[in-house]
Amino acid sequence: MPKLQATVPKGAPPNALLRVRLPDGTEVNVRIPEGLSEGQEFIFEIDSMGGVTTSSNVQNNVSNTTKAKKDINKSNKHAKKKNKKSNNSSSSQNNNRVEKAPSFVTFFFNYYNLVYDMVMNTLEGPPTYKVQQTNVTKNAYVGLLDREIVTGVDFCVALCVGIFIGLSIVLGFISGVLWVTPIGLEA
Repeated sequence: MPKLQATVPKGAPPNALLRVRLPDGTEVNVRIPEGLSEGQEFIFEIDSMGGVTTSSNVQNNVSNTTKAKKDINKSNKHAKKKNKKSNNSSSSQNNNRVEKAPSFVTFFFNYYNLVYDMVMNTLEGPPTYKVQQTNVTKNAYVGLLDREIVTGVDFCVALCVGIFIGLSIVLGFISGVLWVTPIGLEA
């Protein structure tokens, strides 16, 4: 869960809600912890669902950790009624839980956090494979096409074979053209 830092703006009343834009472009509401005045900084933490879970004072290092709720969209009246009913029905449940409809942004944010956590928690690098060498003696038979050019002798052999094949193609073409072309016929 990423932790972010915010500063209390000028004119903000104590315990007010601040709208904070996250690095991925989403916005969340963060409640200013009690006892902070303008210009002071605090740290808040975002859970995997995109809601603010905790916020605490940075400068005074006070352990005033408060649970904050993510603000529900005002146009969604049904979600507010449902949330109030669930809060009133049972006091043993977590009252800071907010029910909301899933969206592409929250899905992307959750997926990003999941991948980020997996990458940060993985201490191992990519798997490494050991190359097993077989015992190949110098006198072992190696096929013509299975050879690698390693030494100067191999290079000279490959060059000679290439020149022979190239000259064979060129001489075959020239001899074929001369064989087919009639000589000495006057038009």
